Amino acid sequence: NLTVDGAGEIAAEIDNESVEIKDGKVSIPVLDAGNHTLTVTVAGDDNHNPVTKSVDFEGKKADSTLSVDDITFDYGKSESVNVTVSGACEISAEVVGHPEAVVNVDNNTISVSGLDAGNYTLSVTVVPDDNHNPVTKTAEITVNKVDSSVDVGDFNMNYGETGSVSVSVSGAS
Repeated sequence: NLTVDGAGEIAAEIDNESVEIKDGKVSIPVLDAGNHTLTVTVAGDDNHNPVTKSVDFEGKKADSTLSVDDITFDYGKSESVNVTVSGACEISAEVVGHPEAVVNVDNNTISVSGLDAGNYTLSVTVVPDDNHNPVTKTAEITVNKVDSSVDVGDFNMNYGETGSVSVSVSGAS
């Protein structure tokens, strides 16, 4: 609110750009984060001299927004998750404590592979633009165990004989 005693016409500027005054209030537009100056000038009248008053203020950065869902996939496969983000130039991601994981970020899609069966934590961080603060969120990764397979070849034996058969195993030792 503007409080003016004995005034003529009132004008206001923010960073040397005119802004609207309505019902005794300065209408402040959306501003970039950083330091700004509001200058209010009151024209004089028959009984008052003109006056200008300036006030410095800071436009604070807003927090970026970020949401990421949990990921579940089978061992030996990969899975992708879409990330919802605002106020960011880009995102980065890593599987916490597991540099062997293969993590690819393509715009707002993160794909993960190269993990053994188990539970992991995906850490996603926004690289903010000039008007936002960085934000980090985590998601759980679950890599399911998969079935092993055993293949036993065909064989015939007569009573009292010994023999051999070929066995192939996948996913087991």
